[in-house]
Amino acid sequence: MRHLSRCNAALKNHKPCKSNIKRGHKDKEKVWQIQARGLPNRRIPPLGDGIRVGWSRNKECIFAEEFASKKDGQQLLRQVAKKASHLIEISKQILYKLSDTETPQGIVGVISYKPIDLGEIVFKDTSLLVVCDGIQDPGNLGTIIRVSDAAGADAIIILPDTYNVFMPKTIRVTAGSLFNIPVVYSESNALLDYLDPKGIQLYIADLQARSLIYKTDLRQPVAIAFGNEAYGVSKTLKKRAKDLIKIPLISRAESLNVAIAASLCLYEAARQRRYQG
Repeated sequence: MRHLSRCNAALKNHKPCKSNIKRGHKDKEKVWQIQARGLPNRRIPPLGDGIRVGWSRNKECIFAEEFASKKDGQQLLRQVAKKASHLIEISKQILYKLSDTETPQGIVGVISYKPIDLGEIVFKDTSLLVVCDGIQDPGNLGTIIRVSDAAGADAIIILPDTYNVFMPKTIRVTAGSLFNIPVVYSESNALLDYLDPKGIQLYIADLQARSLIYKTDLRQPVAIAFGNEAYGVSKTLKKRAKDLIKIPLISRAESLNVAIAASLCLYEAARQRRYQG
């Protein structure tokens, strides 16, 4: 097991827990850091989930001395050792400098991931795609990824000007779901050209829509797009959409948070497909 000091040259390669992926940029291989959290109940997402599903290649695992002395820590390190190219033990003080959280749990994983293209998406049953078009808040984006996983979506499509999926804040909000569902970066026109031949209907969640989500048939192959918190979905997608749909606002609220709207739409799709009649 290799120990690094603050002045060690190897440690200088690790900046404080930030992704090296530019927004909307497609690399052959992406490299970033993920942190463990939630040690109670022996569950450590997202790092533990990344190891569990074998998603991505673990390059290095950096952990604090105190972490290795705990029973849960030893259990996770045994899992990591099977896939990580290096296990690096450092002091708690140095780990704090690597982490972007105020109270890190004592372990950081440096992993790589090769993204897939639209043509590589594997559908489980009737297609259900989730399109994120210009969503800027990492909390909203992470929540949409999490609920997409929970509702059984096949993939998340990330369009330009959307916040970086692989930044630490987004990864933490997904609570491990990022490791369960494919994430595909695409241009808007490329997505539209992909959907049409496959017979996947595009629906846009829009506050000004006339059609209600509860009266829309979502049992067919569909892609549902959710847009920027202030401006909504782009005109490029709206022009080619099957329909604009909305969630009815019954009382005085003027709008819903985009992550809440996505949750309601995706679970309506799940309800129609699994539990209707």
